[in-house]
Amino acid sequence: MMNRRVYLQSAGLISTVSLTGCLGESNGEAVNEFGYDTKENAETEVPLLPLEDAIDWHDAGDAVFVDARSRVDFAVGHIEGAVHSPAPDGKDEDDPIAELNMDTRIATYCDIPEELAVQRGSSLIKEGYRHTYALADGFDAWSDAEYPVGYECSCDQGT
Repeated sequence: MMNRRVYLQSAGLISTVSLTGCLGESNGEAVNEFGYDTKENAETEVPLLPLEDAIDWHDAGDAVFVDARSRVDFAVGHIEGAVHSPAPDGKDEDDPIAELNMDTRIATYCDIPEELAVQRGSSLIKEGYRHTYALADGFDAWSDAEYPVGYECSCDQGT
C-alpha cells in the first residue's frame, strides 16, 4: 500500500514538472489576440498591426515599439519611445529586447511596410516573444499621420 502511494505521488510530480516544461516553451507561433491579418517570414506568421491600433497602444503604453531599421534611420527619426533592434536578429551586444519579459507586447516597424518589421517580428516570435506584431503601414505612415516621433541627431528636421 505504501509503495503504491509513493508511486502515485511520484508519477503526479513527474507529470506536473513535464507539463510545466512544455507550457514554458514557445511553439514558434504568435499570439494573435485580435485576429489581425498576418504575413509569413521564415515559416512564422507575424500579425500585422493596423496604424490606428498602434497609436492607441503607444499612447496607453501597451507595447514596446521596436525599430527594425538601420541605426542611422533610427537616429534620424523613430517612433517616440521606441528601442532599436535591427532586422533580422537584433544587435550582437546590448540588444534592448534582452531586457524584456517574454509576455511583453512588442510592435516592430520599418520604412517599407512589413519588410524588416516582419523579419524582426518573426525572429522575436521564434525567440519566445509570442505577443509580437509588425506595424502594417510602416514608419512613414506613422510620421505622415503626425504621430509622436523622436530623434537622436542634431540634423535639420525640416529637410
